[in-house]
Amino acid sequence: MCSKHFTRECFINWTEYEMGFVRYLSLTDNAVPSVYTVGTSQSLTPVSSDVACQCHAPSLKNVSVQTETHKQKRRSKAVQVKPLGHSVGVSVGTGIGAPCLTSTPIKRPRMEDTVFEESSTYTSNQCSDVTYEPDVTQESIEKVCQPLYKARKYMVYEENLLQLFRKCQACCHTCTVEKFVNGTFVSITQICSHCLQKTKWNSQPHIQSTPAGNLHLSAAVAFSGASYIQIHKVLTALCLECICPRTFFNHQKTFLQPTILSHWRTEQNTMLEMARHYGKAVVLGGDMRADSPGHCAKYGSYTMMNLEDNKVVDIQLIQSNEVGASPRMEREGFLRSLQFLESAGLRVGAIVTDRHPSIQKYLREQRPDIKHYFDTWHVSKGLAKKIDALGKERSCGEVLAWRRSIINHLYWCASSSKTGEEAVEKNGSLSPTTSKMCTTMTATCSQSAPTHLLRCELG
Repeated sequence: MCSKHFTRECFINWTEYEMGFVRYLSLTDNAVPSVYTVGTSQSLTPVSSDVACQCHAPSLKNVSVQTETHKQKRRSKAVQVKPLGHSVGVSVGTGIGAPCLTSTPIKRPRMEDTVFEESSTYTSNQCSDVTYEPDVTQESIEKVCQPLYKARKYMVYEENLLQLFRKCQACCHTCTVEKFVNGTFVSITQICSHCLQKTKWNSQPHIQSTPAGNLHLSAAVAFSGASYIQIHKVLTALCLECICPRTFFNHQKTFLQPTILSHWRTEQNTMLEMARHYGKAVVLGGDMRADSPGHCAKYGSYTMMNLEDNKVVDIQLIQSNEVGASPRMEREGFLRSLQFLESAGLRVGAIVTDRHPSIQKYLREQRPDIKHYFDTWHVSKGLAKKIDALGKERSCGEVLAWRRSIINHLYWCASSSKTGEEAVEKNGSLSPTTSKMCTTMTATCSQSAPTHLLRCELG
């Protein structure tokens, strides 16, 4: 029964329903339907049924549409971690008993030769993931960065070394050991007659085809300035394998001398570039060293040093037949070195040399722009010789007691004076008082020293 059979008074919310505030009507508790609508004509609806027959099948058409499906974008992420772990080594004793006897011997596969270099261990981490990238550990970085000559070396006795190769590592049977010695290098070949395994071990790596230990020994002897003969005697007395003299000189000619020359040229260019960059006048000191003392030297090397940073800037090699005589080699070496440094762009302000007459004459006459100083060591050496000669004369032996004090006074005058006049004035404070027989020599500060010099300065 619908709402049409009730009057307005039968509903509680008729007004709200008409205004649209509610969607459904609510009846009162005592509502009774009172409205009835009766039709004017009453007719029965005839009953009918439709029957159809389809004789022809309808024609159908298939239609398809191809579209592109957008797949959801995805991004794969992977995290690579390094597991924390440490290697633990366990030393166990392998008990070798009698071999098991069987009716049919077991055939062992032939094993390939393995070569162990310097008894180093190599661990290969295989991972099925193709994107796996192993981390570079600190140990591998140090191994790559550390030069070969800085590797630690040990002295091993032969008997202790051969103990490691007497037993086969695969079957623990006794092996045949063959060794090859080349100076400090030893190569051991282990051959097992039971499992036919062959192992080769080298005591040191090779630099091209030269054992590294032999080359490093030659370099250590040459670079330290030691004598190969003395080193060879020490190693022979120790029964330690060593290289022969021929190998040492071949290493010098092939490896060491080219390395020294290359390093020297690089350092020399660096020092000259720094001196040109600063642009100030440099103070040089030069001296020559000959292959033999006296006036019969054949070769001489003149060395020029920058006294401000105590570094050698040039070395010139002179042969006596180039200049006519050995006394002329020092002047020629000085001229070559000075010409080379000035051509490299250096501005020379002062030079300190020994009291060579030809060098003094050259600087005094041709190069007055360069200040020339004498080396105090050479001057004190000449003064000491004269004091020794004076002390050998009759009644002049007491002068030898003043020898050290006079030399120290000369060094004090040179180091504490700023001008030449001041050095001469200080040197005059040493006043020798000699008698007819030259019996005494005294240093009196109160009588001969200048008045402006204090006693504490003279010591």
